[in-house]
Parts: sequence; structure tokens; C-alpha cells
Amino acid sequence: MLEKLFDKAVKRYFGALAAQYHLEESSSEVRGIAKFENENIVLQVSFDSRRSYEMSVLIYNKKPSSKHSWDSCLNLYSIMKLRAPRGYKYEIQTSNPEFVDEAIKNLSQYTETYASDLLRGDIAGFQEVAAFQKKQSYEYNLKRDLCYARTRLQKTWKDKNYTNIVKILTSIENHLMPSERKKLEYAKKMISQTYASGSVIK
Repeated sequence: MLEKLFDKAVKRYFGALAAQYHLEESSSEVRGIAKFENENIVLQVSFDSRRSYEMSVLIYNKKPSSKHSWDSCLNLYSIMKLRAPRGYKYEIQTSNPEFVDEAIKNLSQYTETYASDLLRGDIAGFQEVAAFQKKQSYEYNLKRDLCYARTRLQKTWKDKNYTNIVKILTSIENHLMPSERKKLEYAKKMISQTYASGSVIK
């Protein structure tokens, strides 16, 4: 039922939007995915109606400016995070059939408001959002890696495993807090003293 409502709403709202930018509906073999495209741009709307109930919008550039295609695929979430007013939020999840039509309507309006230049194939627009996506991805991965390293550090510090302490802290050396830098210096000192005494290092 949800998929049928999704298909109907997408044709109604995104179909009208796509026509403005000369994008034609193309067939998709995957349920819950609708595509509109021309020779340069693909507009994809998807709905996971069986698990996460998440709705998403992707805009592809078929002719990216880079051979590595780093600016070829943008998602509406990143576009709005960059371009919408600070703190602006939009709903992209629903399992209630009554809200499917309204959600798709909103997504189409957000797409038109914040991504019209992308639908026209504006290269500068793609590069702007892609750079933001890349920065966001880097920051997310860095935060994850720092959290993992600091979790490991707690155990190795408790075990006085100085060799591993140095390895962990060296791997995030550019992001150490003052207390962590002191631990690194201390661990190196303990390793040096252990070598000097001829003892076995952990």
C-alpha cells in the first residue's frame, strides 16, 4: 500500500517538477525508486517502505567535472544542510499512509527551492555541494575514528600497555587533547626506560 501511494505521489509532484527541467521518467527495476532524467541529469526519489521508512532524493550529474566523479552524486539532505536556514529540518521518514502524499509534496518543494540549479546541470552548484558533502564525510569519519581510538586508549592505559598507547595516540596525534599528549609523552618515556633497563615491553 505504501509503495503505491509513493508511486502516485511521486508522479504527481516530482513528475511536474521534472517536466520543468526537461527530465523524463525512466524505468526502474527496483521497487520504491523513481527516476527522471535527461542527457545530463538524473533525479532519483526513493522510499524504503519495508524497513527504515526513509524517503530520500538524489541528484546525479552524468557528466561530472572530475574523472574521479567526486561531484557526480548529491543528496537532498546535504543540499539542505548547506543551503537551507540554520536549524531547518524536514521529515524524510513515515510509515503512516496518510502522510506519504504530504511528505513527497514537501520533498519536491524542497528540491525545487534548494536544488533548482542542480536540476539545470549547473557545474558550480554540483562542485559547491559536493565539497560540502566531502567535508561532512571527513568530519564524520574523523569523529568516529577519534571515538574508537579513545575507547581503546582507556583499556590500554589501564593495562599499562605503553607500546599500544603510543600506537593509538600517534594515529590521532594531530587531534590530541593536552591530557592525551601528556599520556603519549609519558608512554614514550616508559618505553625508553624499559629499553634502557633491558626489561620486556608490553
